[in-house]
Amino acid sequence: MREIIYIQAGNVSNYIGTHFWNAQESYFTYDEDSEPLVNHDISFREGLSSQATKFGSLNKHNDLYSDLPVADQPPSEGPWNGPVSEYRQALIEKSEYQLCLEKGEEKDDDEESTDDMKSLAPRYWSDYNRLFYIPRSVQQVPDLPDWEANKGNWNYGKIIFNRFDSENQLNEECLRQFVEESDNLQGFQTTFDNSSFGGFTTTFLESIRDEFNKAVVLTFPVLSGLDPSKIDVEDIAQLKTALQDAVCIRALNETATQSVPIQLPVSWQLGDWSERLDIDKANLYQTSAVLSSHLESATLPLRLKGRQEDLSDLCGQLNWSQSSRFSHLSGVLPFVDGGDLSKRVFDFSAVVESSDSDVERSDKYLAQRNVTRGLSASQIFNTEGVFSLKSGLEAPYLSNVHASAHPLPSSYPHIFHPLFSSSRPPTTRPKSAPKTTALLSQLSTTSATASVLQGYASLARTCVRRRTAASDAAGLDADEMRELEEALWTMADGYAGFGDEESDVGNGEEEGIGEVE
Repeated sequence: MREIIYIQAGNVSNYIGTHFWNAQESYFTYDEDSEPLVNHDISFREGLSSQATKFGSLNKHNDLYSDLPVADQPPSEGPWNGPVSEYRQALIEKSEYQLCLEKGEEKDDDEESTDDMKSLAPRYWSDYNRLFYIPRSVQQVPDLPDWEANKGNWNYGKIIFNRFDSENQLNEECLRQFVEESDNLQGFQTTFDNSSFGGFTTTFLESIRDEFNKAVVLTFPVLSGLDPSKIDVEDIAQLKTALQDAVCIRALNETATQSVPIQLPVSWQLGDWSERLDIDKANLYQTSAVLSSHLESATLPLRLKGRQEDLSDLCGQLNWSQSSRFSHLSGVLPFVDGGDLSKRVFDFSAVVESSDSDVERSDKYLAQRNVTRGLSASQIFNTEGVFSLKSGLEAPYLSNVHASAHPLPSSYPHIFHPLFSSSRPPTTRPKSAPKTTALLSQLSTTSATASVLQGYASLARTCVRRRTAASDAAGLDADEMRELEEALWTMADGYAGFGDEESDVGNGEEEGIGEVE
């Protein structure tokens, strides 16, 4: 079956994951004559999720699995004959969208419902969830009194995982059962918030690596968006956050097969790439939909029916040199004709200072995987030419996959301006929501990663020399900080020789590169 076990941890990751799984649900076809786009047996497994308070109205046991465990059953009558006062926490009310789904009533795509969905501000990711989950797929990490106080402390996250695993047998029961149920496991795909679940999740991945040492692990860590070369070392909170990112990257280099960092949406720099989007960077419901669309499409070849590509192939192409374990996620949403394509591709993995399309760079592409959705034959022909010229790559280092348009279920936020030819947004809203959208998603490995790793290494060196308080706040002693610095320099050296300062490859300097008509 070539199954993939999915693990997600943290609020941002669960927002992304909910859109991801809603898209998977939309691929189901109920007409016997319809051929499904994807092989559903590969997915539809859910892993680690967020803290209990982030689940909203989602219950571990639902309509499909309604038998409550003993711990959740009402208490039996005991020998006490006196009055009993029972205190229960009020249940969180279900969202209007969830109530409509339960009644089998989805809003019509009229203008009023379009405005309603756009203004929807879910309290939790479960407010727009369309799926039922089996009980063991949802793991609720309890809200500990000192959780917030130790947020960002890497070693504390490791301690919490070991305690949680010991008390709940996460590895021995839940994870092992998923693995044993798989006929031909591809590996693990993981998305997690580094700020809250970094130490926790990477320790989980260490245990997976110890138990299944040949397993392929693809990770999408959500980082802070801070540029390590621009950190004010006097700002302890900022320094602590950047160090957390550095420790995460070092840990993933040891535990993951390939990693694709994603920067926090609030750090995005809006520009040409977002002119056809009507989004608020602080609205996680909206921004997570953008990220999910690209993440889901970039990994779509792993699930396409009739395609034999697997996680090992994907990671092997991105890291053919065996020294470049970190790649970038970028793309265009929605995809429309016209303009400079290179200016409309946004890199969701780069820090803001590195993603400015006006900055001329000399980065070299090592590998690139392009997935287009819903493009015409002429658009496909033109974009493939752009990919080849822009990257300077050919097969097998460059691959292109073309599929049908990306689905937009009713749970998807209404964030698209109508397709228009001018650069000015329209003055009227659409009367109905689109069911699908065209897009371009890319996974690329470039020499630009070296400069980011060097920035983290330099930051660690500064902490060692200045003996900053942030080092202790991040849970690292002086020796651990020195080890971090050395490891980051070694990782940066792995990209040495790939960057060619005199090369024009990747700059898009040639006239006409990136033009799609």
